[in-house]
Amino acid sequence: MIKLINVQKKVKNKIILNNINLEVNKNDIIGIVGENGSGKSTLLKTILGLKQATKGEIIYNEKSFSYFPDVNNMITSLIPLDLISHYCYINNIKFKEIKKRYDFLINELNLNSLIKTNMKNLSTGEKKRIYMLIILLIKKSTFFFDEPTDNLDKEYNKIFDSILEDLILKDSTIVVVSHSYDFLEKFINKLIVLNEGKIIYNDKFNKGDNIKNILLNLKNKSIEVNQQSSLVNW
Repeated sequence: MIKLINVQKKVKNKIILNNINLEVNKNDIIGIVGENGSGKSTLLKTILGLKQATKGEIIYNEKSFSYFPDVNNMITSLIPLDLISHYCYINNIKFKEIKKRYDFLINELNLNSLIKTNMKNLSTGEKKRIYMLIILLIKKSTFFFDEPTDNLDKEYNKIFDSILEDLILKDSTIVVVSHSYDFLEKFINKLIVLNEGKIIYNDKFNKGDNIKNILLNLKNKSIEVNQQSSLVNW
């Protein structure tokens, strides 16, 4: 379990996260949506400790996380093989212990020809496939994904879908930031909507629910509130 209590993140006097109260519980499959600049990526990084909260408290039952960053936060100064060695080292894993799984996954993800190519020379989709490989090799109980399916073609989106299905079957806890509502609707059991650094929606998500409809309802409620406020001040 991860619990955020009144968490605020401020950068140069600008509030990026505002009074965030949130729980991530075992077996949660959480989708986080919101406009660009709403604080989604900052929220993930704050939970993971990559950014420090300005105020508030974050409580962890355990810290066993895998992080799939957006492409702007990926390490690109190494070849993939050295990057894998780096993650093995910081997680106290010997490469020989995962060699069999490594051999299987590089074939599954079609990475044989890329494994010794500098990351900076790879396409966005290729970089994401490398990071897919890493999170599957460095097994954790909780996974954080930041825009995992952007710039992946249909073939690899299908592979990623099967990866996520497998993680869910293994009782993993998953938090996904994505603009792909169709993708999220296939998997999530909880939806969070961020707007200007605030959580404006946090509820269960059932099969058949529609994210666009939820966002439209939130927009309509906001319009009604603004109209009522205008009448009061008139």
